[in-house]
Amino acid sequence: MFCIDNKGGFILKTLVIYSSVTGNTEKIVKAAYDEIPFPKKICKSLNKLSLKNYELIIIGYWVDKGICDSRNVEIIKNIHNKKVIFMGTLGAKDNGNYYESIKKRVESFLPEDNKLIDHFLCQGRINEKLIERYKTIFESNPGDENIKRQLENAKIASTHPDNTDLNNVKEFIKNIFKKIEF
Repeated sequence: MFCIDNKGGFILKTLVIYSSVTGNTEKIVKAAYDEIPFPKKICKSLNKLSLKNYELIIIGYWVDKGICDSRNVEIIKNIHNKKVIFMGTLGAKDNGNYYESIKKRVESFLPEDNKLIDHFLCQGRINEKLIERYKTIFESNPGDENIKRQLENAKIASTHPDNTDLNNVKEFIKNIFKKIEF
């Protein structure tokens, strides 16, 4: 299943699958895709594609209620005998162990016969529908400190993923392909 390049070295056929509602995940996945040195394909859904033709699967997801979106949960559960990289976005900023807890929950869906290579997570813009819901709640309960914090975070998140995030994901991918085991 490995390809051999013109110098006799092994190269991995790579499939990038992603889901994106606000465009955040699409931005980081496309930035990463440009850095992948091997034969590659990118798609928003599997449809008629088969995972069996690829050695490395990169899953781009958005966080929904503390885990990856449900579409990707089903894809992840059906990956077998592959090298896997996860890349995700969420509205919350990284404080404490929140990002690590999300990573662990997402990784828990991956069957054990796979090799997890690494996992990238960064802040992204929050869906406008959710912000509107927060505003409605806050209008009814102006003393709700949690909703107030959520609205403040939404302002910060509105600029993400920014150039720093995109540069970070590019470096993340470059570093992986420097050390990836064949």
